[in-house]
Amino acid sequence: DALQLCQQLKDKITVFSQYKDANLLGSRSVSPDSW
Repeated sequence: DALQLCQQLKDKITVFSQYKDANLLGSRSVSPDSW
């Protein structure tokens, strides 16, 4: 179903953007040496 596929794609984009934001926030408060 094309509509379901589009919804899954939106969900992936949402999760990815949230994950990216979390990484950006984390990299500000955590030093790179701790990775």
